[in-house]
Amino acid sequence: SESASQAIVALTSLGIDPTKDKRFVKNGKNAVDSLLSFYVQGGGFKHVDSNYKYNGLASMQGYYALVSYYRFKDGKNPLYDMTDAEEAYKIDVDYDEEEEQKPDPEKEDKDKQDNKDKKDNNKEDKNKQPAGETKAAGTTKSLTKSAGLIKLNGKMTKEAKASISLIEAVVKRDLPKNAAKYSKEDIKAIEDAYKEYMKLTPAEQLAVEKDKNWKPYCAITSKLGKLYHKDKKSGIDLTKNQETVLPWYIKLVVEPKDIEAEQAEKIASILGEGGQLFSLYDIHFVSSLDGSEWTPKQIVTVQIPIPEELSDNPLAVHITDKGKIEFIKGETIEKTVAGEEVQLLEFAAADFSPYGIAGMKGSISDLMQTQEKEEKGYLLWICIGAGAVLALAGLVIARRKLAADEE
Repeated sequence: SESASQAIVALTSLGIDPTKDKRFVKNGKNAVDSLLSFYVQGGGFKHVDSNYKYNGLASMQGYYALVSYYRFKDGKNPLYDMTDAEEAYKIDVDYDEEEEQKPDPEKEDKDKQDNKDKKDNNKEDKNKQPAGETKAAGTTKSLTKSAGLIKLNGKMTKEAKASISLIEAVVKRDLPKNAAKYSKEDIKAIEDAYKEYMKLTPAEQLAVEKDKNWKPYCAITSKLGKLYHKDKKSGIDLTKNQETVLPWYIKLVVEPKDIEAEQAEKIASILGEGGQLFSLYDIHFVSSLDGSEWTPKQIVTVQIPIPEELSDNPLAVHITDKGKIEFIKGETIEKTVAGEEVQLLEFAAADFSPYGIAGMKGSISDLMQTQEKEEKGYLLWICIGAGAVLALAGLVIARRKLAADEE
């Protein structure tokens, strides 16, 4: 995220709009979109996509990049030339400093007299001090001036107030404790409130998040997210993932998948005698806010129920978009579902195309090692091929140069 921050500061300092200049727009996303993709709900920016929490350095640079962008949009001087500001430029930060008290002549005279009396008393006590006793250390009064506190205050605009009103209305609804019992009207109100929140600027979102209704609202969306992240029919469960990996409004879609005969034969031959593919599912995601397809940017933890008839070593099977077959070892865990103990295979998934579960009688570790060797061999042949192409290109260039020299 720091790269995006520095780019935004540089561009705005040069008078270039980082949201409109075509040189800095890719696939419809601009430099500011890139920075905001690292924003962590609740405040701050993370360093890289795979991080779950905000990073101090990334947050500092992210915020001053936004300041630089806001100054550019407001027609003000660049970030490092704020000579046009009579007072410190403020967007989302208020600086509260302890007010310095004015001198009071009468109080000063009284303090002097009190100090004189204390000195006289100390002299008298010293003369009366018994032999062998030591004088206790006196208390030194020191006056310190507070350096002030920096506190974030979001930008409370009419849009932010409207968003808070919608969120408050959701919190005040008489919602069931079980999200599965939410009515269509309840879900619509929850999602509509979030849509308005997502339209706000980061500063406005911060104002909304500081409102007393934000945490209760997040508790409601979290319940709905748990519902969206589990497929009741197949039992596939993604509820272990954090909000930063799988947002609450993303719906898990699971559809049974028929495997092609050629792929089934290949899987059977790899698993060996007694090995079997038990199920295959097409897993993907859609946003409940607008129905659009959604692709995870981070590693997602997947839990698939292990069939009761699978008594041998369970492992996950993944068929990539290009038809390549991959095997994932995973970890067997036990979970209580509807009062019953069930076993699930838990594994990490980077991209989503058909996933299934299989069993084999042989050693999974041996299978993993074989798969790793094949992948390394494949990469080796790619490197050899690339080297051959480069060598051929070099030979052609050398011959052309030689021919040119002879002419």
